[in-house]
Amino acid sequence: MNKELTVGEDVLQWAEKGWLIDKFLKGEIPKDDNNESFTYDYFRKVFIDEINRNISERLNPEPKHPEYEINFGKIK
Repeated sequence: MNKELTVGEDVLQWAEKGWLIDKFLKGEIPKDDNNESFTYDYFRKVFIDEINRNISERLNPEPKHPEYEINFGKIK
């Protein structure tokens, strides 16, 4: 996730990198029996899930280096 990009730009980069969706739609990847294929409905679901995940991570980021208070004197 790149917080400097909008959610839309970030997810589109994810789709371009992971799915090569830009090359596929521009016809740069020829259709043949050796290429992976997917239905639009499947891609749409995955795309929406990625948008939701991206937004959730932005709204509730996990701490990079959580600090833990350790007090061994209280352990009995």
